Amino acid sequence: MKTCARLLLVLGAWVITGRLTADTSPETQTVSGTVVSSGNISLVVDADDGRRMTLVIDTATTLPPGGLAAGSPVVVRYRPLDSVLSEAVSVTRFDSADRATVPLPAVEPAKPTTDEVFPAAASPEPLQIVAGLATLAAASLLAALRHSTRRAS
Repeated sequence: MKTCARLLLVLGAWVITGRLTADTSPETQTVSGTVVSSGNISLVVDADDGRRMTLVIDTATTLPPGGLAAGSPVVVRYRPLDSVLSEAVSVTRFDSADRATVPLPAVEPAKPTTDEVFPAAASPEPLQIVAGLATLAAASLLAALRHSTRRAS
């Protein structure tokens, strides 16, 4: 019973802080610029806005056929990983003459809510807080019952 109460306390704390349902994937962003260097696992781009970006390339990254040469103009869709590195989602190469006609990258659709009970604008956060408080209350009740059965015996 003591282990059960501890488990309920930990679960309640996790639910309240949102650790069980936290969404950790950041939104994608788009940048255009010129390739400085590219390799098997990274791509360095001088963005049109003056930034130099280092992008991680992995097996899920969509690259143009034929690879990327230094000096190639590109549009990169990416996810920031930290203040320095970003993960390249897709890289599109184009010629300078085509710069005006380059289609904008597809916008990712909004993620559907995990529970259809909530409308798209609502948040499941209040329900998580109530569930966490109920779990903490159950743990307290178990501890009180355990304590009262010790006194009775």
